[in-house]
Amino acid sequence: MLYNLHSPIDREKFGRKVLRVLEDKSVIELKVKTNRTRSQNNYLHLILSWFAMESGYTLAESKQIYKSLNGDIFFYIRPPEPMTFMRSTTDLDTAEMTETIEKFRNYSAKEADIYLPAPNERDYLQEIEVRASSQRSYL
Repeated sequence: MLYNLHSPIDREKFGRKVLRVLEDKSVIELKVKTNRTRSQNNYLHLILSWFAMESGYTLAESKQIYKSLNGDIFFYIRPPEPMTFMRSTTDLDTAEMTETIEKFRNYSAKEADIYLPAPNERDYLQEIEVRASSQRSYL
C-alpha cells in the first residue's frame, strides 16, 4: 500500500497501520518510493511514440530498442540457473530514467537520424502528443 505522507488522511491511515503491525509483532518492509516522476513517464512515452512513427517500428519494437540500448540498467542475471531477466521502467528511479532517456535520444539522433525533443520543448512534444493520439491504433 502506498501512503502519501503529505496528505493528512494518508498520514492518519499510515499511523493506524503502523500501530496494527506493531501490535501483531509482524515482520514488515518499509520502502520510500523514489521512482521516476509522472512527467518523466509521459515524456518517455511521447518520445518512444515519435521514434515509432518516424522509424516505421511499432511502439513495442521501439520500447525493445530503448531497453536493449540500456541493457546495463534493464537486464540482470539471476541464479540458480543463469537466466537473464528484464526490469520494468516502473522499477527505475529518476536518475536511472534520465540516463536511459539520454542514451536513447543520442542513439536516435546519431544512428537513426531522428531528432527526439528535449523535455523543455513543450510545443514539439504537444505536436507529438496530438499526432500520436490520432495514430493510436496504428502504433
